[in-house]
Amino acid sequence: MVTASADAKLGLYDRLVLKLLWRQLRGGTRVPEAFGDAAVEALLGAKFDDSMLLALLGDKDSAGGRLVAGLSNVELTVRQREGILRACCSELRGTEVSPNFLDWLAEISGGNLHYSQEGEDILLADLFAGDRVGFFVDVGAHDAQRFSNTYALYRRGWRGINIDASPGSMRSFERLRTRDINVECAVSDADGPLTFHVFSEPALNTFDAALAASYVAAGARFERTLQIVPRPLSVVLDEHLPRGQGIELLNVDVEGLELSVLRSNDWGRHRPEVVILEVLDTAFSDLASNPAVVFLQQQGYAPSSRLTRSMIFRRPGA
Repeated sequence: MVTASADAKLGLYDRLVLKLLWRQLRGGTRVPEAFGDAAVEALLGAKFDDSMLLALLGDKDSAGGRLVAGLSNVELTVRQREGILRACCSELRGTEVSPNFLDWLAEISGGNLHYSQEGEDILLADLFAGDRVGFFVDVGAHDAQRFSNTYALYRRGWRGINIDASPGSMRSFERLRTRDINVECAVSDADGPLTFHVFSEPALNTFDAALAASYVAAGARFERTLQIVPRPLSVVLDEHLPRGQGIELLNVDVEGLELSVLRSNDWGRHRPEVVILEVLDTAFSDLASNPAVVFLQQQGYAPSSRLTRSMIFRRPGA
């Protein structure tokens, strides 16, 4: 019989549950369907029975099998169960997991999974309710999950084009958003190169010198500047938008360059139903004179919602 301390047992259980979860995730099915109620009980605090442990570790005469004698029917404390769940989830960080599994985590937590910085995807879930599947264009996409206004839609079956100027920004998209079209470039109506201010926090990267200076004054760590030649949004869409594909959502979050992005689109051909526009700390009283807001209204879009740093616009009749 193998004896072990409580901490050692927890480490062994971590590995067992991770192995169980990894097998389930690769199959893309819900946990109960893959392993029955015993899998859920093992994760949430009951215990593995001998047959499950043997199935995971090998026959009873193997090294894994010999561990079964010391581990089967071991009761776990609440702290140990929390440690197992934390270990499982940390192992999944940065990987594309089954939407069913994420839904199951939301179910047992009693909450919903959202990724936007200020709840934009909660409002989008209401605007695009039900089982509707559409196409998005995300300019200034930043990261596949973190602060993403489109990842919750992606998990519902949507796909789209993600665009960001930050060097290496598309790595997380290539890993986690395999249905999407991912483009690393700057978007603007400017003719020549623009100075891109790069910070240790990539969400602050900006072409706006005054905004960059304000970030530095607030304590953000500035790293370097880059010269980047931008491309009009209309050209990027001509190259990457699938033929005949409409656009349900345009998200523009480019730290001060929003108007230049909007002006670079061909609004006669590409008219998304909903536009999310970053307006940063523009006061309510100043929104009517915000150039990007005025431009969208000139294109026929009406404000729908205001969050702390962004606004949502809808195309009338959409």
